[in-house]
Amino acid sequence: MAILIVNKNLKVFIFLFVALFLLAVLFPLLNDETPKNQRVMRLIQKAADAYGVSENYNFPKSYRDLYPFFPGGDCKVGGKPGILPPNPLVMNSNSTDYLLDLPSNVVLDLINGRTSSLKQLKKLGYIGYGVTTDHKRFAVVTLDKQPVVIVFTDHESYLIIRGNRVSRPGVPDQFINQE
Repeated sequence: MAILIVNKNLKVFIFLFVALFLLAVLFPLLNDETPKNQRVMRLIQKAADAYGVSENYNFPKSYRDLYPFFPGGDCKVGGKPGILPPNPLVMNSNSTDYLLDLPSNVVLDLINGRTSSLKQLKKLGYIGYGVTTDHKRFAVVTLDKQPVVIVFTDHESYLIIRGNRVSRPGVPDQFINQE
């Protein structure tokens, strides 16, 4: 009888151990917001590129001009607006009002690898879009506790800033001073 009780307790212990192990492994995967951020940032980049193609690679001044180039839109300047997915930075949010225009001086700082100007925005839970004054370069930024910046220095070149690490295609990562 004692062996049966120990065997039953061992089965319960093993079941709980396996369940907790699976929960510990799967929970971070289910709760990871980075891929959603990157998908929305990529959607904004594609909309800006589509706008740029139609306007001789002059990118729009405001994110509002990108709406016709989002899925479901007319894909022409001034056309019917498309649909933006819900905010990827806020859990269980159906809000699509999370885009923010970045000042051109912030975009220029980002192009030069300086992220300190993002602190002046003091907005969390937004995705920022901004363009340089010549409308030839733009940036897409997740304004979160760990901001991710993608700067498109021209139609075909870009750099990604995560924390103090700058990545460029085909070039080893560099570290920056964020001051």
